[in-house]
Amino acid sequence: MSSIDYTAHYLYQIKTTQFYLVSSLRTRKDATIIYIDSATGDLVHRGIPQVDVFPSVSDAIEYLKQLDPLAKEITSAAAIIGYIVTPKQARLFLATQVLFF
Repeated sequence: MSSIDYTAHYLYQIKTTQFYLVSSLRTRKDATIIYIDSATGDLVHRGIPQVDVFPSVSDAIEYLKQLDPLAKEITSAAAIIGYIVTPKQARLFLATQVLFF
């Protein structure tokens, strides 16, 4: 998971109720962490180096593991399809597999 040349997203859970999306886009050389606010469903990203912008996916994941050594990857995805917030829940739609014909 160091330098990748394709788009990839990793959903992580820490401290049982906090979720983070680690994203690396093919067109960029860095990785981004997006926090999913458990109270509002807001996607939070401030663009602060070493807080939510990292040189690589590995560095971003290491940061999450420093926040919680029990951080775990829930799933990985090739694409984010959508995100819906309702009064009672939020749903993140991910494409976990891409098929080429």
